[in-house]
Amino acid sequence: MHVLVLYNQPLLEANQADAAAEHGVLDAVRAAQQALVRHGHSVRSLALRPPGLELAQSLAACPAEVVLNLCEGFGPSGDGEAHIAGLLELLGIPFTGSRLPCLALVRDKTRTKLLLRAAGLPTPDFHLAEPGCALPSSLPEQVPKPWLAKPACVDASQGISQYSVTCDVGELQRLVACLQRQYGPVLVEHYVDGREFNVSVLAMPEPRVLPLAEIEFAESLPWKIVSYAAKWEPSASEYQQTPVRC
Repeated sequence: MHVLVLYNQPLLEANQADAAAEHGVLDAVRAAQQALVRHGHSVRSLALRPPGLELAQSLAACPAEVVLNLCEGFGPSGDGEAHIAGLLELLGIPFTGSRLPCLALVRDKTRTKLLLRAAGLPTPDFHLAEPGCALPSSLPEQVPKPWLAKPACVDASQGISQYSVTCDVGELQRLVACLQRQYGPVLVEHYVDGREFNVSVLAMPEPRVLPLAEIEFAESLPWKIVSYAAKWEPSASEYQQTPVRC
């Protein structure tokens, strides 16, 4: 089979904040190419950059039977991830992964939580702090402490550290203001202490759950969260304290 591995060309310099999360796609590309070739497929790769017209022209110049879509958007915010899936749909190109509606939804954490609640599924109490808006005085009644503050519209644990959880209102206000300046809207949630699992599901054509992977939190960690350092910085102590057991 002729497979096109599609991914976003990293735009951030290596020394910029959140660069490791963006450059992580290159590891996925290399692993995918090796696996596909090992199984006898013909493989090409294409690194995408904005703007949109050039994206469509690049795709048209690289015909394939199927696209392995590893495109995660462009720049620090990851904008464009859902649009790439939509472009593939419009061009009628078969591709792996989720479609535009799903990718657009999961990048909006607040809307996702509202839909979960509407479906009767539990999710921690929360408050959305828009840029320029201070936290309401009623927050402690609305969202029980401890509080976890994180960017509302980015992924890859960007903006999350062990300092993202607090029981102090003043500290929370300073944290939210800092995140708003860098990332925009901030989600303030009730912190839930517990286990964390990664669950992958393949539709082939019926949904099939792959073996689970649990993130093991060391007892020495103040809070059981997967911070940016734990996810992207191998030299960080948090990285060593959050191994994944498959």
